[in-house]
Amino acid sequence: HTPGMTESTLCPECGSDLSYELGEMTVCSMCGHERLTAGDAATDQAPVIHDAVGNVLADGDDCKVKRITVDPGQRLSYQRHRQRAEHWFVVAGHGVVTIDGVAREVGPADSVDIPVHAAHRIRNDHDVPLVFIEVQTGAYFGEDDIERLSDDYGRVPSA
Repeated sequence: HTPGMTESTLCPECGSDLSYELGEMTVCSMCGHERLTAGDAATDQAPVIHDAVGNVLADGDDCKVKRITVDPGQRLSYQRHRQRAEHWFVVAGHGVVTIDGVAREVGPADSVDIPVHAAHRIRNDHDVPLVFIEVQTGAYFGEDDIERLSDDYGRVPSA
């Protein structure tokens, strides 16, 4: 691990010392394992974010807005949603978006519409972070509306 880091800051799942704060959660940047930090104690939670860093900018009854950063060499899981559509607007970097098996390159100022039920992902094959704004619209915005079809981080349920 990184010199100067204490064992208590290491992820209990993968041993990484790279993390970020998301509200009251400390999230591992490598595997997505979450720890709820309360005072000096930390409670392990089920992993939620593995493939990108996402910050919620707005969370309303009619939409949810996130700023998502995909690091170089990483990609989101190939997934679909039953209750929401998404609109992505690329702010910085370049990537490849795949929707229902059709891939296209995107860069700054490009936008992508992802209908309800469409399988989708984005990957960053470049050497700088890819940043996009995600606007979710629909009936429900919970993380349990994610059906992962393929995933680099072991989050696809076994058949």
